[in-house]
Amino acid sequence: MDSLQKRTKDPEPEKPDVVTVKLKFWAQYDELTDKIDKAMLERLDRNLDVLLIFAGLFSAINTAFIVLTLTSLSAPSSYQTNALLTLLVMQVNNNTLTSADLNPTFSPAASAVRQNCVFFASLATSILAAAGAMVAKQWLKNYDQTGQSGSHEKQALRRTDKWLGSERWRLRLVVESLPTLLLASLGLFFIALGDLLWTTNGPVAIVFIALAAVGVLLYSLTVIAAA
Repeated sequence: MDSLQKRTKDPEPEKPDVVTVKLKFWAQYDELTDKIDKAMLERLDRNLDVLLIFAGLFSAINTAFIVLTLTSLSAPSSYQTNALLTLLVMQVNNNTLTSADLNPTFSPAASAVRQNCVFFASLATSILAAAGAMVAKQWLKNYDQTGQSGSHEKQALRRTDKWLGSERWRLRLVVESLPTLLLASLGLFFIALGDLLWTTNGPVAIVFIALAAVGVLLYSLTVIAAA
């Protein structure tokens, strides 16, 4: 009877092969990390594309204002003529001529120097943001492991190395900080433009500064609400 019961017992389940379990694990790991990395790379890449477009348009606008204000740093074409006329008048009046009168030097207005400094700082900051975006896009391209060959385990190990490298170099933080750099460039541009308008026409400058202040306030409220 005991022997009959032993023969009728269910057979013990076969233990899974270690190699099969390992292959299945790495395949599932590779599939999961591919989905996570793809979503992250697409999001960051779209943000960089928008940033590059805005940086290009903004730099063109900034350059137009720099061309407008840069001429104020050099002597106008009539400056030498006016200096010669002044010398002739002084000679006719028998006034004593000094070395400064014979070699007049042009000094740009302090407001012109200040405005050009801020305009150029704004342009440099926007170009720096665009250059950072290009470098970041190259990083994302190197991080992407689509089309890589090799076993799932080797691909997973390569992905881990890249992920550790991106964390060490703060890849995500760098990409997400580039819009802040571009916003700083925009702020510098508004400051320089407000200064330019203030030295040109007070009422127009007041309207511009008021609208810019409203824009900054709305942006700040949006950031606080989204936090």
